[in-house]
Amino acid sequence: MGLCEAFSVIGLLEFFNREFPDHIRSVGNALLSCAFAGSSYLSSVVVTGVHHLTGTHSKPDWLTNDINAGRLDLFYFLLAGIGSVNFVYFLYCSQRYHYKGTVPKDDDDDNDPYVNVELGSTIIA
Repeated sequence: MGLCEAFSVIGLLEFFNREFPDHIRSVGNALLSCAFAGSSYLSSVVVTGVHHLTGTHSKPDWLTNDINAGRLDLFYFLLAGIGSVNFVYFLYCSQRYHYKGTVPKDDDDDNDPYVNVELGSTIIA
């Protein structure tokens, strides 16, 4: 978990600092912390839901203390399914997102319909 956060925090902070307006950049950095807090609460909700929905009186739930009686494999399949849905949603959002410094092109010579107008970029014609 810590290694995942270490790699994602740098990219998210860079994204927030580039894409948010100057006067609310600190709000973007605060949203990063709120996103990690929300994901921790969401993981608790998933674990609690699995405990309540999969356990019956005759058999234990998927995440029981006895690993031989539980179904940890099904829990990880559930997590893989949630991760797959999240990845598809990410692909959808990333295809529809337009960076702050892009404008539509006038000509159709290139496959990229947008031109980068970032201050540091140079366009060679």
